[in-house]
Amino acid sequence: MEQEAIKNRRTKQSFWQHHIDDWRQSGKSQRRYCLAHGLALATFGYWRRKIREGRTEKPHFYPLVLSGQSFRSKTTHMSHSGLRVVLGNNRFTIEIDDHFSPAVLRDLVTTLEQL
Repeated sequence: MEQEAIKNRRTKQSFWQHHIDDWRQSGKSQRRYCLAHGLALATFGYWRRKIREGRTEKPHFYPLVLSGQSFRSKTTHMSHSGLRVVLGNNRFTIEIDDHFSPAVLRDLVTTLEQL
């Protein structure tokens, strides 16, 4: 009985790994990919996190270099967007002020869906 349960888990993981790999190559947002393939977005996200957490590879860090001028302009833009992203514990929270920018929120959500 336990062997069958292990086989079922491996089959599910293989199924979702295939879809995750296919999604990455598609260039689509998670939402669009799931709609096109009849998958529940929440389940897709669950398996994506589960498979990612099962890996032992270290996170990749990419240096970001900004000139003084572009940093000031980005900071000004961000402070007027009315949005703040708080990261922690492999999760994020979007804080939205009363006077937020819908365009910036749309761009932020699109970017976060592709992570």
